[in-house]
Amino acid sequence: MKLNKMYILSTLVSSMLILSGCGGDSGSSAVVIPNQSTAETTSMDASSGAETKFNLSSGLVDSTTWHFAYQKYLGFKTNGGSSGNGSITACVAKTYADLYDTNNNSVQSEFEALNATNTLSDFEAVSMDDCNSSAYIEDSIDTQIETSTWLDASYGPGGPVFSAKTDSNNSYIIRSADGNSYARVKVKSVDVNLSAGSRKLVLSSELWNGTAWTAAQDSPELDFSSSKAYWDLETNGLSDAANEWELAVSVAGQDYPLQVNGGASGDGNGGVGLVINEDATTVTDPTNTSEVYTYFADSATGALSSPGSYGPLEYGVAGGHLMWPTFAVYIIDDGVDKYKFQIISNNGQSGALSSGNLVIRYQKLD
Repeated sequence: MKLNKMYILSTLVSSMLILSGCGGDSGSSAVVIPNQSTAETTSMDASSGAETKFNLSSGLVDSTTWHFAYQKYLGFKTNGGSSGNGSITACVAKTYADLYDTNNNSVQSEFEALNATNTLSDFEAVSMDDCNSSAYIEDSIDTQIETSTWLDASYGPGGPVFSAKTDSNNSYIIRSADGNSYARVKVKSVDVNLSAGSRKLVLSSELWNGTAWTAAQDSPELDFSSSKAYWDLETNGLSDAANEWELAVSVAGQDYPLQVNGGASGDGNGGVGLVINEDATTVTDPTNTSEVYTYFADSATGALSSPGSYGPLEYGVAGGHLMWPTFAVYIIDDGVDKYKFQIISNNGQSGALSSGNLVIRYQKLD
């Protein structure tokens, strides 16, 4: 079944808690690598959970010059747009439509029918003609905090009136950019005047002192009318991109993304806590994994975000906790050359390695 992100994360939590003593989602059928005259096949070990970057030109892991990256629980991204300082764009060139039914649920028998051998000819048939120029896209950011959880809009004759939501969904456990501090944060107030182009908000935060939450304090006003506004967790003060920050808010069309300093949004170790009972207001210790299982940074969304729940991979096809390859073929454009690639295993060529041991099939296009 193709699942939404929050369902996947909550299911991962329960499954990992159950399987933590028996190796989790490692293990699947072996990958049979056929004699390939035109396609290269290699492995990339991303099993540690750290972001791992891959260069399609060299066929090597490369953190400096890279085309795409993978990180467990976050997924894939390309070196361009919001995800990197490169100029990479990508498109989805080939998918297997029968992997999903009309309700977008995964079909186990169709996933089981695909393998590295019987998808090779389809891979080799993919050419630059499979993506027109408009199909290539850059990455954008998929924030862990959704605007709909903290912003209310009521509509009347004079236009929309915005306010901060008052329910428990507007409450988040935030880890600091250095990974050492925590706060419980909500958006306390919102002041949006569309005719004047003015947009401001105030946060309320409780800092974790190691044993308890401190009394809630209001932040200074974050004015994001014309540029991104940054907030520092430890000082409960304003910051900027050049200094440590935990949350940032900006205008993106009709959306007001609230970003955390980690993953696709920043180079820090900040994250939003995945609360076991889904109510951050009840958390008594943000370091207790029975209350906050882990912290997730913002992720990228782009060509490598489909067709599976993790783009080239689909979670839980058989009702278990494995990641199944979708065998989708992607074309990467770095501005000079184009490459096609697909993921043909998440568990190494033997199928017996732990999750995150990717097997990559790739080829430069002429």
